[in-house]
Amino acid sequence: MKDNLRAHKEKTAIRNSQICGDFLIVEFLIALERLGIFAKISKGETFSAAQLAREHFLNFGLILAVCEFLSEQEVFEKLEEDSFRFSTVDPAIKNFINYFLAYRELYNFLDQIIAGKRTYEEYFLREEVRYKEGRYASSVLPTLLPRFKELGIHSILDVGGNIPLMRALSEEMPSCRYITIEDSPLVADEMREIMDGLFHGGSTTVLRANAAKPGDFAGKIGSVQAIVGITAFHDLCEKNDLASLLAEYKNFFTGSRLFIVEFNIPDWDVLRREPKGVARYIAAISKITHHFKGNTMPQPKEVWLEAIGASGWHLVRAKEMAPNLIIFECE
Repeated sequence: MKDNLRAHKEKTAIRNSQICGDFLIVEFLIALERLGIFAKISKGETFSAAQLAREHFLNFGLILAVCEFLSEQEVFEKLEEDSFRFSTVDPAIKNFINYFLAYRELYNFLDQIIAGKRTYEEYFLREEVRYKEGRYASSVLPTLLPRFKELGIHSILDVGGNIPLMRALSEEMPSCRYITIEDSPLVADEMREIMDGLFHGGSTTVLRANAAKPGDFAGKIGSVQAIVGITAFHDLCEKNDLASLLAEYKNFFTGSRLFIVEFNIPDWDVLRREPKGVARYIAAISKITHHFKGNTMPQPKEVWLEAIGASGWHLVRAKEMAPNLIIFECE
């Protein structure tokens, strides 16, 4: 009995420490962002607290303590006494951080959003380029790129403007033709800056258009061998309109192969009756962020299979991947 009580207390203490630690991680990352430090150190180069203090006129002891703390939390790696870099143990960590920071203004005013005093689109918008940079669904890239090579794909329409995909293609397939769609002129300009110099021997295009209306831009693009949407299609329309949207893409890009990467998140009311785990955790995060934005929710596998089947696309394969991701390949 005493052993069970002791184990419970230890588990509770660890959990409480994790909650505090997670809170401090977020606060410190926001602070580094505001100080203009995050963009530099996130490139993966080594840095020191002394260097940061000197270049940004900071309190050396305090910034060293922050770096030490973030290394304990495995956000940074400590290489020497005062030498750090972003964690290479989990390369996806920067994607998660960028994803969070894209919404930081929203999180700063959660009380007013919950109270209905402010709304997402009226008062806040995510930093779109940072969001595109931080899409953690990019963990599928090691699976997608070999498949592109296997199929001999050299022209790609990226519906969601996934920056990690763009960077990976520039490294693995530098001579490919890459096109992405962006409705915002400001974001389009930023995307062009990132693209500049990435592809050698190929071509890149950022097309100003609404991805939910392929008929408006298909004629400007011409034929492409592959259409890729990494957690993009569910944001474009309501659940009941998915089949119609996919059918439009099929109609205007008849010879293309379609790759849909989406979260496989079951209905929340069903999911919360299941044992706790990664699926429930990701679903809970997705549910709350999509409520804030007023956007449509990611859909379970069955919804996508039904939409694909009704749209005229033929499902070639559906590959499930952790965490709760699924790749639908269609022709």
